[in-house]
Amino acid sequence: MNNTRDLAGLTDDQIAMVDGLIAELREGPEVEYEDVGTLLIDLDAGEGSFDLDMESSAWLEMGTDGQLDVMKHWASLFQELYDTSLEMSRADK
Repeated sequence: MNNTRDLAGLTDDQIAMVDGLIAELREGPEVEYEDVGTLLIDLDAGEGSFDLDMESSAWLEMGTDGQLDVMKHWASLFQELYDTSLEMSRADK
C-alpha cells in the first residue's frame, strides 16, 4: 500500500489543511463524556463506593449491551489501577 500523495499544484495553505486533516484522523475523534455518576470515598473508614444514575439519558441511550460494555471497561480500568498501585506499594517497601 502506497501511503504517499502527490501534493503538486497545491498552495501552502492547502497543504497545511491536508496536514491538519491527516493529524486529526491520526488522533481519532474527540470524545465527549457524559456525567452518569460519582465515585465516592470515605476517608475515615477507608472505603469507597459509587453512585450511578441509571436513569440518566446517556445511560439509557446506550442500551443494555452498551451499558455492559462500559461496566466491563470500568472493571478493567479499576483492576489495572489496583495492580499498578499494588506494584508501587510493594516497590516502596
